[in-house]
Amino acid sequence: MKVQIQIEKDCTETQVIIITKALSASIQELASRIEKEPLSVLTGMQDEKHVLIKPEEIFRIYADHGKV
Repeated sequence: MKVQIQIEKDCTETQVIIITKALSASIQELASRIEKEPLSVLTGMQDEKHVLIKPEEIFRIYADHGKV
């Protein structure tokens, strides 16, 4: 399974598109979990890549070179 995340500054609502050859129970379960799960992640940077961070994983936030 491939996962692609596209960051758009002008995006007003998160959209998830599932592209699959056939509808299966696992795809239906995935779609159901996505619809039920509230969006509760933040985007951070690690080694010049965007990473998703769960709020409960955050211990401290600090500024580095004028960036937070």
